[in-house]
Amino acid sequence: RSALLMEGSKIRWIAFCAGLGTGYALGLGTYKWLWSQGDSRLTVSLANSLQALTLEISRLRQTLGEAASQVREERRVSLRSERIPSSTNKKEVGGGSEVEEDDEFYEVGSEGSQEERLELSSSSEDPLKEFLEETDLSLQEAMSNEEKCSELVELLCQKVKQYPGNVEVLWRAGAAFHHQSAFHKQRSNTDNEVKFLEEGVQFTEKALEADESCSHAHKWHAILTGASLAHKGIQDRIAGGYKFKEHIDRAIQLKPDEANLYHLLGRWQFEVAGLSWLERKAAGALFATPPTSTYEEALENFKKAEELKPNGWKSNLLWLAKCYLKLQNEYKAVEWMQNAWCMQNVIPEDRDVTEELRKLLTQYSPSTLSQ
Repeated sequence: RSALLMEGSKIRWIAFCAGLGTGYALGLGTYKWLWSQGDSRLTVSLANSLQALTLEISRLRQTLGEAASQVREERRVSLRSERIPSSTNKKEVGGGSEVEEDDEFYEVGSEGSQEERLELSSSSEDPLKEFLEETDLSLQEAMSNEEKCSELVELLCQKVKQYPGNVEVLWRAGAAFHHQSAFHKQRSNTDNEVKFLEEGVQFTEKALEADESCSHAHKWHAILTGASLAHKGIQDRIAGGYKFKEHIDRAIQLKPDEANLYHLLGRWQFEVAGLSWLERKAAGALFATPPTSTYEEALENFKKAEELKPNGWKSNLLWLAKCYLKLQNEYKAVEWMQNAWCMQNVIPEDRDVTEELRKLLTQYSPSTLSQ
């Protein structure tokens, strides 16, 4: 009898452990088996305890789930509210104003911003990742709203200090400084324009030092470097052109499916193809191998951008038309002009594109304007 009691105790202990690990269903099954073994009062008490324990575990899981959800929501709210009002730059702000872009190869519209999405493997609850995702949206708004741009510049400067050497923060800071410089350019405030461009270049240089394999860092370093060349001498402009091409080529190598990169390369090639004899001589005197390109090469890259992003933005269609005009194909040029004319203005640059299209269509296809 003593041996039987010991065996019964072992059985009850095994049943208790099984019920604790797997919950009410297994506990109830164990209870039925024990009932057939005798000692019904003890097994009934044990089954009741298992049921109560299961309910307690269920309530605990629910409480933990609610707490986790609350923490995630508090993080999101805190991130959205983390906007620091600008100080010195806000005095010059005109909310909602638009930037006028010129036709230099180093200018870029917000068409590339939608492709600049965060490519990190961190969890969705990473506060830095959430901040960067919101920054991508803010960068698009900052192109047409100077007040938001000023706030974003200051916020990113703080984040650079908080996350020193983080390539994702650094290249976005460079992009924000580029957008800020464009507003000063619109007002012909050259000193501030150059100041923001040079600071932006420093951010992208640090980004490349942190991670040379970041395509966005190469892209924005090229754009900022190129934009700053407008205020430098011929030697610096030619040298800067080489750097622009070098970084765009590297960005394409790293991210060959980004349409905006081919558009930028096409703009560079178009400008180089249009260099005068005197400019080519000057480049040859300064460098052993001066830059060379053709309108055919530029056309192929604009086509590549259009292939990757059909009807992506007005500017690319306009430059396709310009290439065909240079190649004496007026029929194809007018076709691309008409396609671009039918597109709505989406980004600030589209306003200038529309005005240029109006001038070209007045010359080559006046009937299109009356449709």
